[in-house]
Amino acid sequence: MQRLQYLVSRKNFMRNESLKILIIGADGLIGSALQKYLSSKGFAITGTTRKKEKLSDSLLYLDLAEDVAQWNPPDVYDGGFFCAAITSIAECQKNPALSRLINVDNTLKILGKLYRNNTFTVFISTNMVFDGKKAFRREDDEACPLNEYGRLKAEGERVILKQYTELSLILRLTKVINRKMLIWDKWISTLKSGEKINPFSDMYFSPISLTTVCKVAEKIISAKPRGILHLSGERDISYEYAARMLVSILGFDEKLIVPEKAKSKGFISPDSVPEFTALSTELVTKTFNIEIPSVDNTLKEFLKFNVDSVGIPKVKTKKRVAYGESC
Repeated sequence: MQRLQYLVSRKNFMRNESLKILIIGADGLIGSALQKYLSSKGFAITGTTRKKEKLSDSLLYLDLAEDVAQWNPPDVYDGGFFCAAITSIAECQKNPALSRLINVDNTLKILGKLYRNNTFTVFISTNMVFDGKKAFRREDDEACPLNEYGRLKAEGERVILKQYTELSLILRLTKVINRKMLIWDKWISTLKSGEKINPFSDMYFSPISLTTVCKVAEKIISAKPRGILHLSGERDISYEYAARMLVSILGFDEKLIVPEKAKSKGFISPDSVPEFTALSTELVTKTFNIEIPSVDNTLKEFLKFNVDSVGIPKVKTKKRVAYGESC
């Protein structure tokens, strides 16, 4: 198993409110969650955004689709998170030149500026650096991406590990579930109208929550380990499985679920989406002595929150589906 090295300095033992953190991509899904969470813990947060209407003293302009040669960190920071990227598999496949500019070329230019200031930086990466043909890949397994998004992230990782390993931690994540995933809203709306939904039975994911990501991120930025860490659910589940859990929570008839196969429908290319997505988390759990919430608990809390937030009353049914077993 890979062993993490640590940056040990006086700043590691400073109070949180003394630590200045820079988040590149602070208005994205993970970046905005980190900004809110770490601010609540007393960290002094500065972020970047490409949306000029959002600029403020603590939110600076940076667009990785533009020339970044003249951009420099306005201060010296104790740590940073690099969250900005094009993360859509389809978008990276459709626009490879722009995706390379943002996910590799300009990403490495900005990281170089941070490293020259001795800023320890967490690079947010993905399980898509693997081909998904083997379950529970470890941190020291060789990258073998299946799609363009994974290839670009893997390329960035290689440069970071070669040139900036003394000041970096690569954090690979599986599927981070959140309220902005439109599929949940669509399913709820369809079920509420009494119509059937068609979740894919051959597309899999290993969900983790934003809360889990933020809690681990706080531990990382405080301890400053170097190397690679994985953060993942303990197993994979299909979208059909998730849909059945949603129906159970809402209390609708299971007959409203009519699963389909994404590959046969032409929704995905068989060679672009992995069969296995869950990663090994042995290293992160041992390093920080933490327990990652189970996939079922993560999904239940997320789905219950979504149901409560839209005010859908549960429908009483005589029979409920039990969850928790392997699917």
